[in-house]
Formats: sequence, structure tokens, C-alpha cells
Amino acid sequence: MLKRGMTQREFAEYLDVPRGTLSHHLTGRKISSKILKRYSDKLNIDLASIYMRRKGNE
Repeated sequence: MLKRGMTQREFAEYLDVPRGTLSHHLTGRKISSKILKRYSDKLNIDLASIYMRRKGNE
């Protein structure tokens, strides 16, 4: 279950990715389309909105 105050480890487990992978993404490393899709599905976020935000940050 997603909740406030989760550790990186707990959040990574929720997203079903290794903690190191999540850490890299949180510090600005590029994220593959496959992982972005997983994140959007787990977090119930529209994938198009994620791409729009990423494009705006480039």
C-alpha cells in the first residue's frame, strides 16, 4: 500500500523495482519507457503526463 513516509526500500518494493534503480531515478538518471510504464500503472498516473513533465524539464 502506498503511504506517506515510506522509505526508499518500501517505495521500491511497492513499485516492484530494486532500491538502487529507484535511487538512480530519484537522482536524475534516465528511466526506460518500460519502467516509466510500470511507475505510471502502480501510481495510477497517466503516462502521457509523465512524458510531458519530462520534456518540460529538458
